[in-house]
Amino acid sequence: MEAINREESSDFWREQRIALLEYIEAARDSDGGNEQSSVRFEALGAGIQKIDAKIGQLGKSSAKCQTVLVVDDNPEIVHLVCLFLRGAGLTCLAAIGPTNALSVWKEHQDIISVVISDLQMPGLNGDQLAARFLKEKPDLNVVFTSGTPWITGTPLTEGVNFFAKPFRLSDVSKRIKELVRS
Repeated sequence: MEAINREESSDFWREQRIALLEYIEAARDSDGGNEQSSVRFEALGAGIQKIDAKIGQLGKSSAKCQTVLVVDDNPEIVHLVCLFLRGAGLTCLAAIGPTNALSVWKEHQDIISVVISDLQMPGLNGDQLAARFLKEKPDLNVVFTSGTPWITGTPLTEGVNFFAKPFRLSDVSKRIKELVRS
């Protein structure tokens, strides 16, 4: 029986990536936003890219991947959520704002199984955007986020289909994985 080198496993590198992202999240939560921390976050981002390259070299996991569309008008939030979800083994599409989300949806709706959307965005709000998507794909799972109280046509339950900002990426990732498996 051949011994498996753990460092040659894509699961090992995904675990490393998640740990690094959790570290970044904790550091940002406790950070005052000074110049030193910006340099540190750039270096950590470079580490994430190296891990991504290693995962790519090892090939895709045999686990079934579903596609998640992440929509927010804040590009940093979209980027961070997508990085974390990809590190958790999910396929992620990014959309900055509702107009971009409609374009991405039009091109990829057949592979999107979950949408994570901010509620308060310029133009269409997240609830209106989800209503459009659900008309075309009634079995779509939708999870909302918001930093401010928001009244929607959809009943919201914290941790089920809603996460208040700031949210823990690990909580969102766990919920998305549950939805993908269902």
